[in-house]
Amino acid sequence: MTGGLVIVAVAGQLAAYDAETGAARWVGPDGGSSYSPPHLVTIDGVPQILLVTAAGLTSVESARGTVLWQHAWSADVGILQPALIPDGGVLFAVGAGSGIRRLAVAPRPGGWTVEARWTSRGLKP
Repeated sequence: MTGGLVIVAVAGQLAAYDAETGAARWVGPDGGSSYSPPHLVTIDGVPQILLVTAAGLTSVESARGTVLWQHAWSADVGILQPALIPDGGVLFAVGAGSGIRRLAVAPRPGGWTVEARWTSRGLKP
């Protein structure tokens, strides 16, 4: 729950509901199949919700569900919750055989930049 909203993942798509009334407030982009739970993080002072799906990793702004950034990495299904690391990077995996990827994520004047720093199939979730 954040900002009076309960945010849930429904079949690879984020949805927000008013915590007091249960009224639907917004629905995020469809990322395909997913078993991953939404993850509230703050990157460079900006609160956001991360969701891993079969299409990759999506970040949305929590109040309106606006997409902040996305990183495509296709696999069978998103399962695990992404992890924020101390320097603001993100570790995530999209499926059983994919390994783990480290992203560098930062806000810029024209929008967010997302860069894959490394991928390791030797590290398996």
